[in-house]
Amino acid sequence: MTSLLNWPDAQHIYLSPHLDDVALSCGGTIYQQAQRGERIAVITVFAGSPPASAPLSAFARTLHERWQASAPAGSGSADPPAIRRAEDHRAISVLGPEIEVVHLPLPDCIYRRDPSGGRALYASEEAIFGIVQLADPALKALATAPPFPEGATLYAPLGVGCHVDHQIVRWAVDHWGLPAGQVRYYEDYPYSTRPGALSLALEEREKWQPIVVPLPRAALEAKIRAIAQYTSQISTFWPDIETMAQALRTHAQRCGGERLWVRHAP
Repeated sequence: MTSLLNWPDAQHIYLSPHLDDVALSCGGTIYQQAQRGERIAVITVFAGSPPASAPLSAFARTLHERWQASAPAGSGSADPPAIRRAEDHRAISVLGPEIEVVHLPLPDCIYRRDPSGGRALYASEEAIFGIVQLADPALKALATAPPFPEGATLYAPLGVGCHVDHQIVRWAVDHWGLPAGQVRYYEDYPYSTRPGALSLALEEREKWQPIVVPLPRAALEAKIRAIAQYTSQISTFWPDIETMAQALRTHAQRCGGERLWVRHAP
């Protein structure tokens, strides 16, 4: 089976389920790596536009309306994922102008349908935070990956919060069987602030080792500026950019920065 992935030539390769997850969870870490001149790539897995041949579900239409209301005037809202891809390029360039940005063509879960019957697989808020459907074509698309480059580190979501797209990326990375020392799992922010969500994602806590990356002021403020570029998505979690910025500062203070997790080798 041909893999959807082609690993970039980078020391640090970040897998982001959506077009903002890595900036939200690891933006300060990425900024500091870029400042040191290290090679970085950010791959967003579910960055594709919805298939033109399939109608949107009522749930997807509702989300489109919210995203379009939050997007800047004149941004061309006929294709919301295209707006989000442009936002992502701007955001990642804030963290480091030399960072490689890769957008895979898989569509977000709100657009995916059962290949055999055509039904929308995730047609409600409950569904996107529920069980991954076995008919989801993303499972097959991500089942294989080329050999991961020696000397590189892969950063992947823990799946905190149980969003199905985050669950699928976490499953894929676990399925590929990379050496434990080559994978860092990041806490999916802001889902990681929900009570009990982190413990659920870690399962057996004793098998994990935390790595706290301190965030100097410059790194934290760069992260905030980067996230502010995702104009269409701010309303998903916060009423405005100022509230977002304060939430990030508070979270960084509580955690000591950004927290990654490494599995103990078996």
